[in-house]
Amino acid sequence: MRFYSSCESWVVLYGGGEKRFASLAALSDSGVNVVAVLLPSSSSGGLRSLVGTLFRGQAVAIMDSSTSGLDDDLSAFEASGILSIGWPSILTRERLAAHPLAINVHPTLLPKYKGPNSGAYVILNGEDYSGSTIHIMEADIDSGAILAQNRVELTPFDTVTSVQRKVYAEEPALLVDTLGRLSGGLDVVEQKSDEGSAYPRRRPSDSIIDPNRPLIDLMLEIRASNPDSFPAYFYYMGEKVTVHVKRLEKGDEEHDMV
Repeated sequence: MRFYSSCESWVVLYGGGEKRFASLAALSDSGVNVVAVLLPSSSSGGLRSLVGTLFRGQAVAIMDSSTSGLDDDLSAFEASGILSIGWPSILTRERLAAHPLAINVHPTLLPKYKGPNSGAYVILNGEDYSGSTIHIMEADIDSGAILAQNRVELTPFDTVTSVQRKVYAEEPALLVDTLGRLSGGLDVVEQKSDEGSAYPRRRPSDSIIDPNRPLIDLMLEIRASNPDSFPAYFYYMGEKVTVHVKRLEKGDEEHDMV
């Protein structure tokens, strides 16, 4: 199916923190007509400062928004399309319908790995690739037609941190290219429900490992456990012991083995 859009301006729902800031910068650098950037009310002052500096001198409204206030905040921009990058809440069907187009940038290869925090499962399932998906937003999370995708190759040494870094590095170019081609039309792919997968949000307790198993059998679990928020761990003599794996030639940078 061929999809066209004449959407000329965008309001960006940006919840990507500093890790995905390059995507926001790419929009500014490429001349995409951004009329507003909404940030979660929980955003740090440092992120607000970065966004303010990025769009300094441009007619871009920079606003904090919350789940309860999002609908009212977006009502002032109904002539513009919605672009979601890491936004932490779901938009209503009515809100999506009020705008000419709403698209989301999801950091896995849909229809697999829908939902938040799915990157760990890419590793746990032994995938050879991950990537980014740009899709039309619908009321059901991560279910709309796919406008564009790119792939990054994974290695047996990738961790949650390094997969995320690889995917986010390629995201800006994909985003700018997709927005630039909307008016000329894109071949879209409808997502098939029987091909999709979704996983629950990871919790610290998901990172417990069995120290009686061979270490080599635990590698997927250790690599899938973010060393900062939920490191792999076990108990020894009543004490919690965390496990971190790295390749010596790579040093300590970003706590990964790549």
